Amino acid sequence: MQLTHDIAGFGRRFFAFLIDTILLIIFSFIVFYCIGDRFYHMPALFISLGFILILLYFGIMDSRITEGKTFGKSMLGLRVVHTDNQYLGLFPAFIRSTIFLIPICLSSFYYWIDQQNIKLILIVIFSGLASSSCYLFIFNRHSKQALHDLVVKSIVIDQEKPAAYEKEIWKFHYLFLVLFVCSVLFSRISPLIAQNNNPTLSTLIQDVHEKNPEIIHVRAKTLKQDHGQYDVALSVYADRPELVEDPNFEKRLIQSLNPQDFKNIQHISFKINSIAQFGFYVSLHQKEYTLSMKDFPK
Repeated sequence: MQLTHDIAGFGRRFFAFLIDTILLIIFSFIVFYCIGDRFYHMPALFISLGFILILLYFGIMDSRITEGKTFGKSMLGLRVVHTDNQYLGLFPAFIRSTIFLIPICLSSFYYWIDQQNIKLILIVIFSGLASSSCYLFIFNRHSKQALHDLVVKSIVIDQEKPAAYEKEIWKFHYLFLVLFVCSVLFSRISPLIAQNNNPTLSTLIQDVHEKNPEIIHVRAKTLKQDHGQYDVALSVYADRPELVEDPNFEKRLIQSLNPQDFKNIQHISFKINSIAQFGFYVSLHQKEYTLSMKDFPK
């Protein structure tokens, strides 16, 4: 089918999205600032609310209501249309935006969920959607459609370009896409499996998690090994940012470790984190330090 304008390149789409991102980060920050500490009492609610507000922006602006243009697309002369040259209805526009926004706006859910099975599902969803979009963004040079475009059969046209015929995606991209996504999922899931299958790491995580109710997520991995001794990187996520710099909380974390459970560990690289997300704004607090065996309670 002949298009009214040729398809926009990913470069121009990126800069259009960058403009939208800057505007939405400012908006998200203002709302997050107004929410304040209430976020940490109901994180799931506010993460979801941020996602919904961003979804409303893209879902409405990319539909026929505004002729398929967000502020960023409007500035660069881009439009979202169906492959039949018609503007998208609200439903396909919202489906398109949902697929694109889930790994961006909901990824911090992972840290606030306790159940390991749900965490695994979230890894598959977030990493699968994100890696699919990245692959198609980089390699689909024919139809220049990302995953959310392919699902609803949309394209982004450049109004500065003349009419052109629609191009189809190279069929082998689907095969390479599956292989790429599987490799990404393996790289994301294998450390979690290794962590759970390592008795020392599992015990270390259990000690920290069970004895400190303020901890919402713990991640551990082994670093270098030397004659049966090894170092461990331990990253904990607290349920509020003030704990990151709280010396009493740090002391309590150290005291929750039982040195008898990990005699083969020489050093622990300890990182305390606090994460919050509203829409496109992410608030991350971190503090990192190293513990040696002499720091552990006797």
